[in-house]
Amino acid sequence: MPIFSIKYSDQQISDRLSRILTQTGNLTPALQEIGEYMLYAIDQRFVTETDPQGKPWKPLTAFTLREKQAKGRILKILQSTGLMRSRINYQVTGNQCIVGVNDEKARKHQLGIGVPKREFIGVSAVDREQIINILDDYIRSASDSS
Repeated sequence: MPIFSIKYSDQQISDRLSRILTQTGNLTPALQEIGEYMLYAIDQRFVTETDPQGKPWKPLTAFTLREKQAKGRILKILQSTGLMRSRINYQVTGNQCIVGVNDEKARKHQLGIGVPKREFIGVSAVDREQIINILDDYIRSASDSS
């Protein structure tokens, strides 16, 4: 179970999940695909250094940059060692997909607790569209096989 995750609910997504459950009796494959997609989407936020809404993360201070250089660390934001980024995961449990991170520092950055707020977990408008597309593919597939 992740140390930190965010709850996201959307009526259109819920309706599609209900339809898939009715058609197939099994949400696990669809939820796993959503989890994989979200891992990709969140990873891209580390590449672009932006939050789920596309807003750039606050830049590193000159002090932090000097410290990272002196220690031979990764100079990108939130990527000193790459450990936080590597700890993002998902878990399908019952009828939900939990996407989160097993890193206390990640929670502090996500929420801005004692550090600049740099959100990376969340569902953007593009993510929502992709999730709906994933679910629509499952609905079509279930309809075609019946």
